[in-house]
Amino acid sequence: MASYEKLLNIKRKRKHDLRQILNAIFYLVKTGCQWRMLPGEFPKWQIV
Repeated sequence: MASYEKLLNIKRKRKHDLRQILNAIFYLVKTGCQWRMLPGEFPKWQIV
């Protein structure tokens, strides 16, 4: 996944890092926690 930005053909800077969003989704799937209970190291639950 090192070159995921090339695959998505990103031309502008994003507000939120896609890798952090993906990591948050993996965390949710792994732990089964609620969206609102995401740890502070991830973006806000409304973004994910």
